[in-house]
Amino acid sequence: MLIFTGGGIGSLLRFATSRYFNPVFAAFPLGTFLSNFISSLIVGIVVGLSMEKTNSEFLKYFVVVGLCGGYSTFSGFSNETFQLIRQDNYQYALLNIFLNVMLCLAAIFAGVKMSKLV
Repeated sequence: MLIFTGGGIGSLLRFATSRYFNPVFAAFPLGTFLSNFISSLIVGIVVGLSMEKTNSEFLKYFVVVGLCGGYSTFSGFSNETFQLIRQDNYQYALLNIFLNVMLCLAAIFAGVKMSKLV
């Protein structure tokens, strides 16, 4: 039930984020990147908390698997990158790959560091 509820909320948040932010910069899928980045940061915080302070089932299942699993989207990122390539927009396709992989990984590291401040 925790995964189901978290996933539903995360999916609605992802939809809202994409609806709001994708039109801001039409040539680049900003909403998907933000969903992935924010999810990665949250996962990093929860992982850091789990390593140091707690091994909460709620945090693991509701937040990480459900909420962040529903909020982040690898398939959306992949499809949007594919569409950029189909449109011969290689610079934005490469930027999308870089941002979603490198900055989301950095967000997890930052989240782990942030969890130690709590």
